[in-house]
Amino acid sequence: MNNSLTKKRSLLLLIAFFYNAYVLCVAPAQANSGISSLDSFWYQQSVPLFGSNKKAINDAMQQALKNVFTKVTGKEDICYISSIKSAIKSPTDYIKNHSFAKGYYLNEETQCLLVNFDKTAIQHKLKESGVDTIWDEFSPAVLVVVCLVDKDKQYILQKDDDLAKEITQEASALGVKTIYPIMDMHDFQDINIHDIKAVLTDSLKPTINRYGNPLVLTGFIEKSSYDTYHGRLAFIDAQEKYSLRMPLGESICRVTESISHLLVSNLLPKYSKSLSAEKTIFNIKITNISAEKNIKEIKNYFMSSKILADAYLEEIKNNEVVFRASTDSSIASLKLLFSRDYQFNEMFRFVSEDSSAAIEDNLMNLMYIKNN
Repeated sequence: MNNSLTKKRSLLLLIAFFYNAYVLCVAPAQANSGISSLDSFWYQQSVPLFGSNKKAINDAMQQALKNVFTKVTGKEDICYISSIKSAIKSPTDYIKNHSFAKGYYLNEETQCLLVNFDKTAIQHKLKESGVDTIWDEFSPAVLVVVCLVDKDKQYILQKDDDLAKEITQEASALGVKTIYPIMDMHDFQDINIHDIKAVLTDSLKPTINRYGNPLVLTGFIEKSSYDTYHGRLAFIDAQEKYSLRMPLGESICRVTESISHLLVSNLLPKYSKSLSAEKTIFNIKITNISAEKNIKEIKNYFMSSKILADAYLEEIKNNEVVFRASTDSSIASLKLLFSRDYQFNEMFRFVSEDSSAAIEDNLMNLMYIKNN
């Protein structure tokens, strides 16, 4: 019976993971097959069109370019740099392609311009302008477990709630990805709404484990009868916790801005990459190998991995192998990417129980577990 329940929970978790991945990356990219699902989050913009003439289209392109520069850097003031300001006047220099599509502006359906930008051109311009640090494309999403109190109702926000959409839009504009609990029967069992309102973060451990998200925004937001808000939130990153208090009388705009700034200020220093830095090179040591077929399977996994820039087998010794690998991502992002990869978790365990301590001195220690 316990085995059956565990399998059901695992299946539901997989469904939730892939659903959130679809919403975050794949769905926006379907509008144009010329851009990858990952790049669509960073380098694709949909902006409203206020007219059909050349000026209206150029204005929309300029706004889209501003949005991209802001998003990939996480900096709202990036467009005040003179060279960036000049670049915005010639948006077509940075555009791969564009198309027209229906979208929403101020909650009303309107004609929009969907613009796909050239990633290389954007990054080159930023580097040329003296901007060295941008978001790592693989930066992890933040799990939002927040209770909304509205008169006599209180409930955990889900992605389709109006406030959740506002938070997602504001955070996304600065490069922060968000996901929300699906609130199925397991979430209803695991998430205690009274603990969330009291910001008792220890009670979130089952939910963090379920969604594989060590980055969590939690707490409560209460809406008054005058459409103003107050509340208390906490952002958790591993063992660190950062608090945010919102006084009575805050507007919805101020609430979402405060949340975005809380997330960006704590995430960007850790999950960013340098435009001038070379690839990070490190070794991967895998122990507990009992057969030659294990080596072949491991080799196929790492050499085809999209998480790594490249990897090759460097040494075979007794029951262990060593791979030489490189990555464009930050080490912090790399740990999370591996720990969330389904195939990786079927094959390996970090030798250190704490994945944050699993990559030290450019060495990642793993144990092969598939045959155990």
